[in-house]
Amino acid sequence: MILMAKQYSRKVFQQGNSLGVGIPNEVANAMGLKKGEEMEWIIKEETQELTLRKKAGLPEGVSPEFLELLDGVLTDYDEALKNLKDR
Repeated sequence: MILMAKQYSRKVFQQGNSLGVGIPNEVANAMGLKKGEEMEWIIKEETQELTLRKKAGLPEGVSPEFLELLDGVLTDYDEALKNLKDR
């Protein structure tokens, strides 16, 4: 299957104290977007590129607190874990 990239153009508008850009219906439908869903913006400053994607949800039973704790453990034991990998 060959996937074709499409390019869209929209004007930036004022929305309260923020700026906004509308998402075309064709894009929203293709991505399965619904009102209220969270999106992530990935910005490449050097090329002035912006990627917009759905924010990945956490698996059932995994809380943000658990991920924060896990990140701390992995940071604290990074060296030991790398040494185990190389055995």
